[in-house]
Amino acid sequence: MVRGKSSATYRLSAEYLQHMGIENTQLETLRPRLLPMLIPPLPWQVQETGHNQTGGFLTQRINLLRAEVYTHSAGGAGTVSELDIRALNRVQATAWQVNPKVFEVMLEAAQTGIKLPSIPLETDEEVGFQSKYPGWNAFVERFHTEGRKARLLPDAEWEALSPSAKTDVKRDILAFHEGAASMLGKRYALSEALTTASELLDIVEFYYPFNRDFRGRIYPMTLTEMQPQGSDYAKALLRFSKGKVLGTSGLRWLLIHIANCAGEDKLSLEDRVKWSLDNLEGIMGSAESV
Repeated sequence: MVRGKSSATYRLSAEYLQHMGIENTQLETLRPRLLPMLIPPLPWQVQETGHNQTGGFLTQRINLLRAEVYTHSAGGAGTVSELDIRALNRVQATAWQVNPKVFEVMLEAAQTGIKLPSIPLETDEEVGFQSKYPGWNAFVERFHTEGRKARLLPDAEWEALSPSAKTDVKRDILAFHEGAASMLGKRYALSEALTTASELLDIVEFYYPFNRDFRGRIYPMTLTEMQPQGSDYAKALLRFSKGKVLGTSGLRWLLIHIANCAGEDKLSLEDRVKWSLDNLEGIMGSAESV
């Protein structure tokens, strides 16, 4: 009984833990992830009925539609237009490669603990939450050694709190644990992205097969953080294998995007272009330092 509530704990036997250790060692070589393809994906083909779609991975069968099409949201159950097919095939025929300079910077930051915006690091213990209760900093330090078993207050101090104060403490601890879990997930995602990038670093061209949902939105079919619709750092790891001159229109949209990334996305499009041009020296300095 803990504070008037009963709880049960189940522990794995030593025999089972030994068995799982052997199983994990055997499974490590399987890499059960849907990674980018080293050759262009199969073009999508759909029969007239809209069913029996084929495309994407060569051997892994994944549906063209991520979910059933609802009649209130689309033109009919299972229907996919020819325009949809052409768009998917065009996007998944785009060749990518890892940006080696960005990879080197990110890897060094992850290994040495250099803090960069939006990149979670193993040395970063800040989970974005602070409490007003005494002993909070000591609790955070204990959390990093004891995990979720760490407690904020001794029993005597806890019992002395009013019911409303106890509710506040529980809420603070819950928020802290949620933040810590989120940070841990982000660290795993960063590690996975860097691992995938290292595996593809010397590959000149690789491809992402795509499918779509019932609304027409398209998504990569790969199960890796390093993909064109991933986080900011995941997208930064990628570049087109076949470069193309931006031209006047492309340069304009690049300047707009730079202003967006700098938090100036509330300005008009023309003012965003002006902001980027006014700050061009600093922007170029950042690019050259990489």
